[in-house]
Amino acid sequence: MMALVVLALSVGPLFSPEDLYGWSGERTRAGWCEVEPVSLPGGGWSLKLTYIVKDGTVVDWLDVTKRPLPPKDLSKFEAVEFEIMALKPGPLHIRIDDPDIPPRADGGRVAYEAPIKGLEGGEWVRVRVPLPKDPRHRDSITTILLYIPTKGTKPGRYEFLVGRFKSFTPPEPRKPKAVKLTLVKGADFSEPPDWLLLREGAKVEKGLLLADTRGRGGVWHEFLHSDRRKLPLEAGKSYIVRFRYRVVAPATGYFYFLARHEGNLELDQGWTVWRGEAGSEGIISVKIGPLPRSGYHLILGIRGEGAICVDDLSVWLLL
Repeated sequence: MMALVVLALSVGPLFSPEDLYGWSGERTRAGWCEVEPVSLPGGGWSLKLTYIVKDGTVVDWLDVTKRPLPPKDLSKFEAVEFEIMALKPGPLHIRIDDPDIPPRADGGRVAYEAPIKGLEGGEWVRVRVPLPKDPRHRDSITTILLYIPTKGTKPGRYEFLVGRFKSFTPPEPRKPKAVKLTLVKGADFSEPPDWLLLREGAKVEKGLLLADTRGRGGVWHEFLHSDRRKLPLEAGKSYIVRFRYRVVAPATGYFYFLARHEGNLELDQGWTVWRGEAGSEGIISVKIGPLPRSGYHLILGIRGEGAICVDDLSVWLLL
């Protein structure tokens, strides 16, 4: 008689206490998101997600995003689980990405994406996420999104708690250390720099770079690219990118900066977003690298409609 062998599915946790920090929520024409770690009444900690939908006619989504650094290695698991409770139920979805997965039609390299079921509210639900069979497609999770589609969603407030953790220690502030830098390129915008490519109607005016996407339509407006030929960013090197800004008109989404490798979204470096009211000013300083390969270019953009001035853009090699 042949023995029946049943192999147990290897299941691990998707989140750990360290995942209570490092999330970002977005603001769009449809509404905005808030995310924060909170203490639970009976003890312990959880991650509270709040989605405020203002316009349910907009074809968009509101997402809370985690970009693990280093990427999560889930290769030893065939599935992962997490707990969630709906305080104010809504159509919440989850998506996780791995850069080694072949891109789908929209360019996404998605390991898993689906609505989260059973969120009637008031009770904890254990959600199981099946992972791709190929371990190479689950060993470098670079993005985790928890989002609500806004098209057809009733305007209102939707709240969730993700995870129950017995203990939690907030990350300690990093102590600054001395670094050595050498200037690679600089632009004060007294005239259009030859190593920068202006797009989306951006122009140099009165010693400033001005980008204005009001009335242009669309969602993603990359108004500035660096020229890869004139600013070659080398593999294995790290850089500091620094610039000043002044908000002319608040963005319906947000202003953003990143470094991208020849259109490959999964290799993005230095993703930085910010918002502000008209007249607000600031300095952005972002470290990118060590770069996994050559061929990167810098991007400044506006998600949605808005206007911003940029000045004193510089790129420094970190020695």
